Amino acid sequence: MSDDVKIVVTDLDENSKRQLPMFSLESVTIKNEYIIRDAVKIETFPPESRKTFGLEKFNLFITHIESSQELSVLNIRPGDRVLKINGKDIHQTNLNEYRKIINEQEYVTLDVRHDPEFDNIKVRSAIS
Repeated sequence: MSDDVKIVVTDLDENSKRQLPMFSLESVTIKNEYIIRDAVKIETFPPESRKTFGLEKFNLFITHIESSQELSVLNIRPGDRVLKINGKDIHQTNLNEYRKIINEQEYVTLDVRHDPEFDNIKVRSAIS
């Protein structure tokens, strides 16, 4: 066999399909103080940069999680997209309503979607 032989995969078997990056959904309940003091930082893209990421609507992303024992047990990570806050679809809200929900509730339930496309997201100009 020569050194220049190339292997081309034309079809994926079931084991290979399972290894492809997939999104996952999680629901976590945390104290609002973690969000208020940015231990769990949630931000949105400014309207002018949303289209760059294919985001037509208001979206919220987890962009930072403080290293702590309490937060390490949560199955969330930077890059996760927030879908719901306390059961309310974030597309039916805006930034002011989001802040109001966070400030009025001692505990907040976040439904998040982990999408490998947004792993290690870095937001340079955001609204939090």
